[in-house]
Amino acid sequence: MANHSESREERLGRLRAWARGPYRAIEANGPHGIKPPSKVGSGIATIPAHGLDSGGQFPGKPGTPTSFHTPCDAPPGTTVSFGGGPYLNQPKVLCVFWGAIWNTAISPSAGAIYAAVTSLSTPVTNQYGSFSYFDGLGTGWGFDLAQPPIVVTSSTVTIPTVFNQSNIESAARAIVNTLGPHLSWDLLIIFLPPGLSAVGATGAHSFYHDPGEASVIYTWITYSAQLANITFTFSHEMVEAMTDPFGDAMQVNPRNPTNWNEICDVCCSSGIYNGVVVASYFSASVGACMLPSPPAPVLPPGDYQIDSVHKVYESHPNTDGSRRQFIQLVSGPGTGNGRWTMAEADVVNIINSRQATFYTLVDGRRANVIVESWYLKTVADDFIPNNLDALPQF
Repeated sequence: MANHSESREERLGRLRAWARGPYRAIEANGPHGIKPPSKVGSGIATIPAHGLDSGGQFPGKPGTPTSFHTPCDAPPGTTVSFGGGPYLNQPKVLCVFWGAIWNTAISPSAGAIYAAVTSLSTPVTNQYGSFSYFDGLGTGWGFDLAQPPIVVTSSTVTIPTVFNQSNIESAARAIVNTLGPHLSWDLLIIFLPPGLSAVGATGAHSFYHDPGEASVIYTWITYSAQLANITFTFSHEMVEAMTDPFGDAMQVNPRNPTNWNEICDVCCSSGIYNGVVVASYFSASVGACMLPSPPAPVLPPGDYQIDSVHKVYESHPNTDGSRRQFIQLVSGPGTGNGRWTMAEADVVNIINSRQATFYTLVDGRRANVIVESWYLKTVADDFIPNNLDALPQF
């Protein structure tokens, strides 16, 4: 499981290391006295008839979501309703590859697919901040990977060449039965091998529930020789499994209790996030099918004065019990009558990326602001009042 104290770079390294085989292999055995498949609904994904629109459409203009208005995307007036059911805004995900063929030189490989999944689970950072594929759902949405991927080399459960939802549920039950308690993950993703297909769908998500046990939420993704098709379907199903895992949470109106009418189902456009082809989804706040875009520059390129700072105390005291202060925010006059305020870390990033320059100006004397390691300082001179630490606080 993820260590919540690890940095973004450490987490990304851990997850990408998991993308390299050999993978843990299991024989998935159906549970004793296997129960009949649950009679529940599901949400499905299909590749758009016109194909995928991955030609550099995403990310779009910084700070402005990319919205889509093609004939097969949600029309004006589309609305979303919340049915009151639970949702998964930060699920732990377990990826399982069904079939021993995943341990061979198949292309795309399990490692390539898992690396793409990793890229979707990780926010992208530029000099102005971070953004995630899931930002259109609201603040704090995303997923983590619970453990390295698993390959089912054999099973007492057989998935037919042309399968249905009941066949996949039997496979999911066999996986859960073999792995034992599944409380370390919230969502099971089953990547199917070549040669298996379902009528009218390249993926779907559903769940089953046995009395006295926790519900199991699962998703299946069919194989394609094109990695883009797999990641498009995966991203479609991830968004819908998170926002409507049981068919009673977030759906597009009119709602459907069996064939769940979900926020990716009304969208056909696609784009690229972190190098991975992804599906667009409907956002009520945007009022259209959309994909998030990177943060916009807080300030346009230019030369900016810093005339005040905001300091906070360090969280850990010194040995004598005192606490040092450090600069958290800086502020200055804007190009008009307004002011700008930014975190010190953001100014560090802007200076390092050469997007803008900053200075202090006291009694007509200027001192350029530079970066020292990871914090800001003024160029040394003999005029103390223009030092950042000497500026008035706000």
